[in-house]
Amino acid sequence: MNRIHSCVFCLTFIFHLASVGLGQEASKGQSDSHAEVSPVTAGAVAPELDPHGAAILHKAQDALGGLRRLQAIHDVTREVEMVNLTTKGKARSTSQIIFPDVIRLTTDSPFGQLIAFCDGQAAWESSSFGSDNRLPDWQIKASRQDLFRQLESLVQSDRNPERKIEFVERGKVNGRPADILKISSASTGTVRVWVDAASGNLLEMEYQRVVARGEGPLVTDFFSEYRWVNKTVRVPFHIHTLSDGQPYMDTQVLHADYNGGLKVEVLNQKPPSKQH
Repeated sequence: MNRIHSCVFCLTFIFHLASVGLGQEASKGQSDSHAEVSPVTAGAVAPELDPHGAAILHKAQDALGGLRRLQAIHDVTREVEMVNLTTKGKARSTSQIIFPDVIRLTTDSPFGQLIAFCDGQAAWESSSFGSDNRLPDWQIKASRQDLFRQLESLVQSDRNPERKIEFVERGKVNGRPADILKISSASTGTVRVWVDAASGNLLEMEYQRVVARGEGPLVTDFFSEYRWVNKTVRVPFHIHTLSDGQPYMDTQVLHADYNGGLKVEVLNQKPPSKQH
């Protein structure tokens, strides 16, 4: 496999890097009351909930800044640095997301720059070493699942009629009592999240990664270093990731910004072709 195809094949890994809402510290805001926010959009069917699971999810919403602030998020831009824990290789990635279904990723590594775009229906990639391709359907599915796992929208799953929320059991993460929720969608897959029983922070997430063929690895993300961003949301700065139980990657935020006015038509623009 040549270097270009190898990098394109790893776009699942690249899309995974944007799977969690991270941010830049700012002044602390205040949580909003659920009672002041209107219920599910008029005409929509309420999602399948159990009362205990819904209460836990509401606690997680409050820990991230409150439902009203989460609902006001239109887009997010974030830059992160990733370290592969096996090879010690490093890369930086900038993700630009327009909720609920648009993502553009620009990744810089020793192999060069790779840009990928997906709007939930179509996707393409363009690289500094000359590739310019439409991405296959399995990578479109991978990007949809990565958007599904964005914390800012995931904790609002009780307001999405396509999602099912279930309380699983009480467990622990690094000795801390945590309530385990299963959140599933017929179109985007299933995740399990561990919600701190005391603070409401999301401590852990587990999911099966999408790959080209067969069953992908079981991925476990551990979240830490929660900070406030833009007086808007309180999100983790650091993610430690396991793949099938083995150390895989550490991700650290470098910069983030919410509601910067991102536009789909701009994100969908490919960089100009290089003239040889």
